[in-house]
Parts: sequence; structure tokens; C-alpha cells
Amino acid sequence: MSISIIDVGKQIRQRRKDLRWTQAKLAEVAEVPRSKISEIERGTIEEIGFRKMLRIFSSLGLTFQLVRIDPTPTLGELQERRKFSGVKDPDEW
Repeated sequence: MSISIIDVGKQIRQRRKDLRWTQAKLAEVAEVPRSKISEIERGTIEEIGFRKMLRIFSSLGLTFQLVRIDPTPTLGELQERRKFSGVKDPDEW
């Protein structure tokens, strides 16, 4: 599952409105230009620094979480696959 800047912008806008904040208020609290808040909420922002996004999230009481989508198999899992595949040479995995 991937998330787009449009999805992030919608979440930010909804949370800001839940708090009854204007874009100007969020910009002031997060120390980010109001124009950037607007661009994020509309999904039109080209680039924004990670620290700025974290300040926006934090100002709104939101958090940023990394979730591994396609986990790398453990050594044990690879060994199990090898055992059941019949392959003896690791170069053939």
C-alpha cells in the first residue's frame, strides 16, 4: 500500500479543520509558510523538507510511522525455502 501527497494533504487538512485552525494558524505553530500548507493540502507541493513535515505533523498531534511493506526474509525463512526447493547451491536461489 502506498500513500500519495494527496492522501497526506487530505489528512492534514482534516486534522487542521478538526482543531478549528486556519492554515495561517498551522503555519504559525509549525513555522512553515502558509503557502506551503496550502500546497500540501491541495497535493500540489513539489518538494518539502522532512523536518518541516514532522513539524506540521507534530503541531497537529499526528505522528509519522514507517511500516515495512514487503519484509526481507529472515535467515531461517531462506533456509526453509532452500530445504523445500531441492536447491543445494546457494548461487541457484
